[in-house]
Amino acid sequence: EDWIDNAVLNLDADKDLQAVQVRVPGQREISLSHGKAGEAWKLAGMPDSELDPDSVRRVTTQLAGLTMYRVEPGNSPPAEMGRQKVGRVDFELFDKRRFTVDVGEAKAKNDFRYMTIRADLAPSVKDESLHGWVDAFNKRYGGRLLGVYDWDGSRMLQGWNDYKKKPAKKP
Repeated sequence: EDWIDNAVLNLDADKDLQAVQVRVPGQREISLSHGKAGEAWKLAGMPDSELDPDSVRRVTTQLAGLTMYRVEPGNSPPAEMGRQKVGRVDFELFDKRRFTVDVGEAKAKNDFRYMTIRADLAPSVKDESLHGWVDAFNKRYGGRLLGVYDWDGSRMLQGWNDYKKKPAKKP
């Protein structure tokens, strides 16, 4: 509760994020990517013409500007933390830093969704400064239950149909 800095990540979603995978038990896997910074995002298995860019932005912006509002002990009861089931979000940056976020599928009694986050690097990365960054990140966040607002957590776990363009409303 005494952490002053509540920003977990502060990135530019279109310049830094390269790929995002969302896995929720019982739902179709989501695999978003773009080849270069600034290019349009693609969703594997969905035609570009059907993809709603706003739905992609809801996820990528949430991950890039990830902010936590509570920190709970790692031994907190899973049922109270809304973590009986967990959705997984994996994402990778263009510099090959990778993150795994496990997000509670249900909000907790206090209207937060609890998550854990860990960072690693692609095996090919030799840059010692990136290795140091990953070590420091995991020392600060690894193994902690971080509370994000319910609506922020639910954005990370959008289902397949949430990414489709909505039909235009008739006047």
